[in-house]
Amino acid sequence: ADIESRAGSRSVSNGPNPIVARAARLRSDGDPYQAFDLIQAAWREDSANEEIAEAFFSIAVEVGQPEAAAVAILPNLNQALRKGEIPRAIDYWFPLAANESDLELDATAAVKLGEALLDAGHPKEALFTLRGAVDRGVSAVHAARIVKVARDLDETLARRAATIALGDASLDPKLRKELDPIVAG
Repeated sequence: ADIESRAGSRSVSNGPNPIVARAARLRSDGDPYQAFDLIQAAWREDSANEEIAEAFFSIAVEVGQPEAAAVAILPNLNQALRKGEIPRAIDYWFPLAANESDLELDATAAVKLGEALLDAGHPKEALFTLRGAVDRGVSAVHAARIVKVARDLDETLARRAATIALGDASLDPKLRKELDPIVAG
C-alpha cells in the first residue's frame, strides 16, 4: 500500500491533478459553482498542494468569493513577494483588496503591495491595503513609506502614518522635518 500511495502521488505530480482537471472541465461546461465546491473540498483535504490552491483561488475569484480562498493563496502571495514577482503578487492580492478582505498581511508585504497597486493604477485598493497595515501596526520606516504613497490621496491616512513615524526617536531629522507639517496640517 505504501508503494502504491507513493506511486500515486508521483503520477499526480507528473500531470495535472485529476481534481483540478475535473474542476476546469466543470468551469468550461459553465458550472463554476460546482467547480468551486469540488476544489474547495480538495483544498481542505490537501491544503499544501500549490496547484489545488491556485485553482481554488482562481475559481473563488470567478464566482465572486475570493475571501473563501484567501488563506489558500496567502503562501503563493508571500512567495511571489519574496521572489520580487510583483505582477503575480498583485494578481493574487487585487481581488482581495477590491473586496476589502480582512486577510492580514505583514507590514512589509502590505506596503509593497500598496505601492505596487498605486503604480498599477489602483488607488482605491492601494489605500485599502495601506490602511490595513497602519491599523495592524507598522514600523516608523513603513509608516514613512506609507506617507509618501498616501500624501496626495488620503490626508487622514498620511497624517496617521506620519504620527507613527514621528513617534520613533531615531527618525532621521530631515525626514522628521518633512513629516511635521503633515501631522500639523
